[in-house]
Parts: sequence; structure tokens; C-alpha cells
Amino acid sequence: MNMAKFIHLKQNDDWKPFVQLFEHLDAYYDPVYVKLMAAKDQGTAEAVYFEKNGTRIFYPFIKCPYLEFFDIVTPYGYGGPVVEGDLSLLKDFYSHINQLAKEQGIITEKIKCHPLLTPAKELSEIMELENVQQTTAVDLTSSYEEIRQGYSSSNKRNINKAKRKGVQVIVDEDLRYLKDFQHLYEETMTRNEADTSFYFPDVYYEEQMKESILYEPKLLIARHEGKTIAGAIVLLGKQWAHYHLGASSSEFLPLRANNLLFDEMVQYCQKQGHSLLHLGGGTGGNDGLFRFKSSFTNGNHFDFKIAKHVLDQDLYRQLTKNKTSQQQHFFPGYRY
Repeated sequence: MNMAKFIHLKQNDDWKPFVQLFEHLDAYYDPVYVKLMAAKDQGTAEAVYFEKNGTRIFYPFIKCPYLEFFDIVTPYGYGGPVVEGDLSLLKDFYSHINQLAKEQGIITEKIKCHPLLTPAKELSEIMELENVQQTTAVDLTSSYEEIRQGYSSSNKRNINKAKRKGVQVIVDEDLRYLKDFQHLYEETMTRNEADTSFYFPDVYYEEQMKESILYEPKLLIARHEGKTIAGAIVLLGKQWAHYHLGASSSEFLPLRANNLLFDEMVQYCQKQGHSLLHLGGGTGGNDGLFRFKSSFTNGNHFDFKIAKHVLDQDLYRQLTKNKTSQQQHFFPGYRY
């Protein structure tokens, strides 16, 4: 039997040789992406690579300080360990994670499980998994005509309305309208009373639009009578595309530009050869955002789970012993 190989990668290490070993790593596992999100969250980007008997596991995370200790969390979006090979070796992998936690002073781990990649059943045997909501995606393996047949009738009406009103969608290859997008995104977050975690520093937008090893970012812009009225950033990964950020002008919402924008995004991602366009979920449950996204996907939904893992039980109990039950329900409770 082969000995296990477990390598802890720090922020300044070269992750590329390990990333390139995997067939199915997605955009959210990209070294540049993880490091960009770590800077946003004031943490450090780290990853671990595990190999045993031909099975490989890669797991990037953000290490966030708390007092003299740390928690590890998923970067913005989705994540968790990706296993290529024998899923039963996830338990072996986590014996190494537990040892790393002791050495590094890591108290907890919180994973926003990738709906398409995380081995949820095997992970649930190691830590608590909570069903949060569903995400939805467009299956791009059918013809565009078949995909459009799966759109809701109201969605198709709104797409046609946007076209009649003169809305046009472009792929902004030279990022001419990136600043417009940033302003609209911030307007959208304010309108929706979004949590501060959904805001990004100014430098983020240009950095996010640089191509990296696991994805190519694209900016789609909706224009009307010389004005930018909506936009979307989509991350084109190896096999899947992800709708990453979206923005729209309050003033022009009646033009239904978002419907046309998403329709053009579907067509563009299909032409680029991707098999799936993952649109994500809503802000909670079957809300308006989720219903809007679902109007494109013909019921193609996935479970989104959050994993919570206490790596140092004694220290966790000590840090949460004076917290209320409401505070302890938050995870980790001492960060409430």
C-alpha cells in the first residue's frame, strides 16, 4: 500500500503543479481566485493536496484569524475538498486535516459545499451538513432551441419585450464598461440591502477579470440608448460556466434587460463549448431571485449544503460557553 502524501500549500507557494493534476477542478479552486477572495476577507489563502493509492484530493480555503487562533472557510462562492478517485479516502484525508489543525491552531472549518463537486454523503460521515437551499443551472448539452423551450412563458415574453424596447447585449472583451458594471453592482447590492460580504474593493473588479489557470472571466453588458443598464460577470471554467456577479439599474428594470442578458449568456456559454451554466441560488428559499434564475433552467436544480466542523472541541466550548443560544446557533458561535 502506498504511503499517503499530504502537502500544505501556503499563500506564496506555487499551487499550479497540483491544480494541473486534476481533471475536474472548477473556477472556484483557482489559485488566483482564492487569493483574491482571501484579500477581500482579510485572511490568507492556503490549500492542501492529498494523494494515496492513485486517489487525489485538493482543498483550498481561507484561513481567518481569531485572537491567536484561526478558522478556515470557503472563498466567496463554493468549495470544499475535491476527490478524484476513492471517496472512502476522505476520512484518511481528514485525519491529516485534524493534525494540521492542531499544529496551526485552527478551531473550526466551514464549507459552502460545491453543488456539483462536493461528495456530500462521504463528508456527512465526518462533519455536520446542513441543507440550505437549492441552486439551479442551465443544461447546455441540448440545442439552444430546446433550451429556450424550457424557459418559462413569462421569461420568453420579457426577453421579447427587451428586444422590442431596443436593449442590446454585448460581450465586453476590452472591459470598456467595467466601471459602469461596478457602479451598477454596488447600486444593486444597496437596493437589495445585501450583507457587507457581497461588496468588493475597487481593485477587485480589474483583478477578477484577468484570465487564470482554471477559468476565463467574461463581462456581458446590456445597453439601451447609450447607457449601461445591466451586466454580468461569468466565469468560464474547464467544463462548466458560472454566473458570478450581476448588476442592474433600478431606473431601467421595466425594460427587462436581465432576461435578455441571461438569454445571451446562455447562448454565449453554449457556443464556448460548456456543458452547464450554473446560475447559483437565491437569497434564501424559493425567493424572487431563485424563481427568476429557475425561469431559464427547466427544473434543473442542485442541493446546496453548508458543512460545519469543530476541529478543537475543548477550545470551541471554552470560547462559546458565555454565549446565548442564538449566538451559539451562529457558526462559529464566538464570531457572532
